[in-house]
Parts: sequence; structure tokens; C-alpha cells
Amino acid sequence: MEVVGKLLAIGQRVGGAYAAPARVARSMKSAMNDRRLLADVFHDVDLAAGGPAGSINIVAQHPKCRPDALPIRDFNTRFKPPKRLGKLVFGLQSRRRVVASYVVRAGERFLQRLDDQQAAAVKAYLEEHGYKFREVPYARFAGEKDKTNVVFYESGKLVLQGKGTQEFIEFVLEPEILKEARLGYEAVLNPDLLLPRLGVDESGKGDFFGPLCVAGVYVNEAVVNAWKDAGIRDSKNISSDKRMADLSELIRKTPGCVWTVVPIGNEAYNRLYDKMRSVNTLLAWGHARVIENLMGQKHRMVPPPVRAISDQFASNKQTVAGALMSLGRQIELVQRHKAESDLAVADASILARHEFVTRLAKLEKQFEMKLPKGASAAVDAAAKEFVSRYGAQNLVKVAKMHFRTALRAQDLPEPPKKEWRR
Repeated sequence: MEVVGKLLAIGQRVGGAYAAPARVARSMKSAMNDRRLLADVFHDVDLAAGGPAGSINIVAQHPKCRPDALPIRDFNTRFKPPKRLGKLVFGLQSRRRVVASYVVRAGERFLQRLDDQQAAAVKAYLEEHGYKFREVPYARFAGEKDKTNVVFYESGKLVLQGKGTQEFIEFVLEPEILKEARLGYEAVLNPDLLLPRLGVDESGKGDFFGPLCVAGVYVNEAVVNAWKDAGIRDSKNISSDKRMADLSELIRKTPGCVWTVVPIGNEAYNRLYDKMRSVNTLLAWGHARVIENLMGQKHRMVPPPVRAISDQFASNKQTVAGALMSLGRQIELVQRHKAESDLAVADASILARHEFVTRLAKLEKQFEMKLPKGASAAVDAAAKEFVSRYGAQNLVKVAKMHFRTALRAQDLPEPPKKEWRR
């Protein structure tokens, strides 16, 4: 199995028009791709920095000083461009001829060799699921639908392209054609998948009833490989509490995995909110506390983590970075939207959600009534029922009091709504 990395748009290449200005012979193409630099390139660059914060290799923009070997029937030598446009291996070129330019498209490329029986199964699947067939040079068949392009070449190699590539592999190619699951696709396409790192996520932020739980997980290559068939993903995509509990148990018991959970009970949550007056500030404290707890166990992490990853829930990244404690400042913090797509963050989301669900169930048992998740009409009704049973003074023990639901449950007037900001 091979994965050919990210590719740029169709037909993008170093053109012969640049040969004269760059003073490079036409047969060698130009020395630099898109050599002009616009002024706004440096809008977020610290020119006074001592080095790259993310340990990214910085390379000169000069061409390699040798041409590529010549493929058969391609007499046009070239320098390798300073920024890779994508790796096009000979395996993708039937009989070592040059693939037509339209085959090289933006997105991901995946390569898998199939036998005749497997190829027939793929073609049958495409026919049954409404793929549009088209002619491609040196291909036995080719089909496209939505965001996925499938081409099977005479050489016996299947090429997948487009945004639907991973979904096709996970739900069609592996279970129905190859009859096996492999981690290799994700690991090769995204080498960061195997890096030792911390993932942090929370659960309960949008739930009126129950605590706020923040969890953190350390993973390394061995841990990732141990989970390759476990189906671990963001907790929001796991509907069964039983499945959540099983995955939580797996994460906790995996050798080499280090984890921590910081549950913030309702009374503590309400005290903290009264002091901080901001959910984002409270979340930042929780994330920082988890990172600090994990870094306190750094001696158990082999190799040590290279970064910590968390969801960017605030518009200003300094909200979390400024809350980091002494040990947390020793590691690079990466904040990004939809961070739960990272395996370490997905693990943390599972631990946090399982802790939330478990503690909510204990509250239901303690007060002998159903406390619905989220914020809805059913939650409003349950809040009113709780107040009628136990009094408004006890609502603080089970709910987040800054929610408007708390006012409605006590028949108190709601303040005017303000424009929401991240």
C-alpha cells in the first residue's frame, strides 16, 4: 500500500514562461515556482524570532542541482520545484508512460494493488451505487461520484482521489474488498498521527444539568497502533453510553497511555463562574489544569510529548495560553478548531464524556428524577420539576446557574439577549 501526498490544483506546474527571467534553459524549466512574493505574505511572521516555534524545517528556495531521471517518452528534464507539488511515483504510470495531466487533481491520492477478483468487486460496487463511468488512458475502468474518483489501471493498481477518499477506504475498500482494516493510510498521509502528544477536551459545557468535565490523554506510536481497530472517534459521534464506557475502559487500560480527568461539580462550577464571569475563562482554567496534571506525570511518557492539542473554543488563543501553569508552559500548545479530529483529543473527549455521563447518573439517583442532557424544552420541564420538588436553593447542586433555564425554572425574568461572541 502506498499513499501519494497532497497535490495542488489540476495542471499547476512550473511553466516555460519563467525560463527567460530565471535564466534557466528551457529544457530545465524554471528555477523557482511563482517567484514573486506579495507584501501580505509576512502578515503573521515574527521576523525577529530566533527560530520556528513548531520545529518545522526551513529550507532554501533554491532548486536541487540535478534533473530528474527521464521517464520513457518524456524528454523534458526539469529541476525539482522548491515546494513539492506532490509525489508522482512510477507505480501510477502504466507501462512507465506519462499520466495525462487531468489525472493529477487537487486532494488526496491513495494507491492499492488489487487482483482480478477484487477489481471486479470494486467495479460492481461502482455500478450498483451510481458512479459515472468515463474513459481514462491505460485504465480498465474509472468512475466518479460526488467527492470520490476511482480508477483501476491495467497494471492492477487502484487509485482513489478526492475528499471522499478516506471514507471510501474505511467503508468500502477495507471491509468489502480487502476484508481487512489498516492504519497505514492515515499514518502515511498524516505522519503527526504517530507523534507523542497530549490531547485535551471537555464535556458538559452545553448541558444545563451535570458537571463540567475536562480530560487529557497522552498517546504515542504504540498506543495509536493498539487502537487502530477500536473505532475511537469524537465522543459527539458516539450515541451509546455503553459504547462510550467500553472505549473509556480501553483507553484507561492501554499500556503506555497516560490520562487524567478533572471533574468540576456543579457547586464548584457555579462558584468559579461567579468569580470568573466567563465560560471561556473557566474552560481555559480547566484545560490548563489538565495539561499541568499530565505534565506532572511526564516521567511515565516514553517518549515525552512534543505538543499539547486542544480545541480552540475562544477567539483569542491567549485565553488558554495565558492560563497555563508552570509545567504547562514547558510544552507547545496547539489550539485549532475541530481539534477532536486528532486521535489524542478524541480520546480525551471520550474520557470527559464518560465522566460526565457517570456523574449525571449519580445525580439522577441521588435526587430520584431524570435530568436530561443538553438544553431543550425537556430540560426546562425537568428544571421546573426539580425546583418544585427540592426548592430553588438546591438547583445549584445539579445545574449551571448562568443558563437562562435556571431563571425560567424559578419564574424569574430573563435579561435581554446579547450578541454571542466566541
